[in-house]
Amino acid sequence: MTSQERQEYDRLPKAVQEDYDYNRRKHPGWSHKQLMTKIGFEQQTDNLVEGGKDVDPRDPSILKQILEGTKRFLKKYGIDVGKIMDMIDGAIKTLSKVISSGLDFLGDVVYSTIGWIFD
Repeated sequence: MTSQERQEYDRLPKAVQEDYDYNRRKHPGWSHKQLMTKIGFEQQTDNLVEGGKDVDPRDPSILKQILEGTKRFLKKYGIDVGKIMDMIDGAIKTLSKVISSGLDFLGDVVYSTIGWIFD
């Protein structure tokens, strides 16, 4: 872990650090950016479930909420995930178009791209 990555890790609440450590053990070959992105997704998914929502990761509106929440989480803790943030922005833009067009099938396409987060 670089010094910048350590600073990002240290800014996380203790419970989130424990999730990070668990995921590090589960996926020892993953980079810090992958782990932080997964943690961001998990945090947002947990927020939706705890809020009483039925989460279907293939539903474009739920995917959009998860992506937006993940982006907020990463920014809140000053986490630099580089090009992953560009992917999140692109997916949010695409999902906004999908939702307004009613193209639900595209949710499966986006899910297949980011499905690794839900492992």
